[in-house]
Amino acid sequence: MLLLMDIGGTKTLVTVSNKGVTFSNPLQFSTPQNFSEALELFKTIKQDVLELRQVECVVVGIAGLLDPSKKQLDYAPHLPDWGKKPLTKELKKIFHAPVYLENDAALGALGEAHYGSGKNKKIVAYHSQ
Repeated sequence: MLLLMDIGGTKTLVTVSNKGVTFSNPLQFSTPQNFSEALELFKTIKQDVLELRQVECVVVGIAGLLDPSKKQLDYAPHLPDWGKKPLTKELKKIFHAPVYLENDAALGALGEAHYGSGKNKKIVAYHSQ
């Protein structure tokens, strides 16, 4: 099972996927502004939403600038307390699975290029607000 999260400044969307073939209906949560509170939310998601099922991989799209190693946010204007915190490390501890962190707009562009209006096109441009 893949755990997919879209973390925004005000809301977080969570879905699970069976190897990209099927997707659950996304669940929406308010994004905690405090990093420690966010970690508690992720623990609740593991216990209540996933019902402790094994996660193979966690993919997180998040608004903001990532550090070069893509292990944490360097800067997020809507989540200032999350900056410079070890997000990937903490998620690995919670879910016991590899974690991939990427900018949300970059993941949106990849999705459009492979599955959306950019499918089968040589060049795709993507704009996010």
